This record gives sequence, C-alpha cells and structure tokens, in this order.
Amino acid sequence: MSTPLMKAVQSWETEIVSVLLDHGADPNIKDCNGEAVIHHAVYVDRPDIASSLLEFGGNIEDTTKDGLTPLLLALRERKPRMAAYLITHGANLHASDQYLRTTLMYAVRWDCENMVEILLKKGVDHQLKDTFGWSALYYAIMGKRKTKMVIIQHNLLLWRQQNTFTGNQPEDVFSSG
Repeated sequence: MSTPLMKAVQSWETEIVSVLLDHGADPNIKDCNGEAVIHHAVYVDRPDIASSLLEFGGNIEDTTKDGLTPLLLALRERKPRMAAYLITHGANLHASDQYLRTTLMYAVRWDCENMVEILLKKGVDHQLKDTFGWSALYYAIMGKRKTKMVIIQHNLLLWRQQNTFTGNQPEDVFSSG
C-alpha cells in the first residue's frame, strides 16, 4: 500500500506534500514494508520534507519492520544531511535495530568519521554489542575502517579524563627500583 503522501515524498513534490498534510493526510501510515512517510523522506534525502512531516505529527522514532528508526535508516543509507537533520531535531541517538545494531555501528560501517565523532561526543556507548557479539570498535577493526582511530582516540580521552578527575595516575613501573 502506498498513499498519495508517500508518492508525493518519493517524487520530491514538496508543495503537494504540504497540500496533502494541510488536508489531513496521515504522516504515520505505513506501507507494506512497515515504512512510514518519514522513512521515504530519508530515502530521498529531503530534510525539508521531513520537517513538514514532523510539524504535522510525524513520528521521528517510528520503526520499520526491521526496527529501523529514521536516524538508523539515514545512517544505513548513507544520508549525512538527513542524519544530521534528525540528530539536531531530537532523534534518539541510542536507538538500535532488531539485531541491536546502534547508530554508532551504522556510522562505523559507513566509515563516516565525522558522524562517529558526533555520536561519541553525544554519549553513544561504543562498547554495546549487537546480537552477533560485535561492538562498534569491532566493526571498525574487522571492516578496516578509518573510524577505528576515532573510537580509540575517544576511549583514550575518556580514560585520561577519568584518571585526572579521580587523581589516579598510572604507576611508573621503571621508577620503583
């Protein structure tokens, strides 16, 4: 099932989207793939359309059959503009899909250093594991991704901050006669 609103989004018809929403079109109806209209806005990488959908009650956390929120979908589909838009408009950064793959894992698989850095700075846990037992760092290492250095540097920074705040410093094993 595809609604006129979905077709307008898929066709990038911003004005038609607005008219349909003004006349009561439901932005939360799902198609046969379990995707709401906002998911279609992600596919076509149109933050302006997503903005209209959210203004008319579209659910920024709506999930597909596979458990993908619009943000997870944007990361999976490598849509940086849409991912950035969703992040700045309150999307749950800690969302995960049906296999417990997180936003950070998707950003790592895409090898987007900037997005990985943003997610880490916003507190997304890099140590979480999916149902296969893989963490974001493991995806980065096994996939030979550049993002592994971003995660390692973030870990190192956190470790230094923790030890600075607690007063714990590593012992100098060479100075103890």
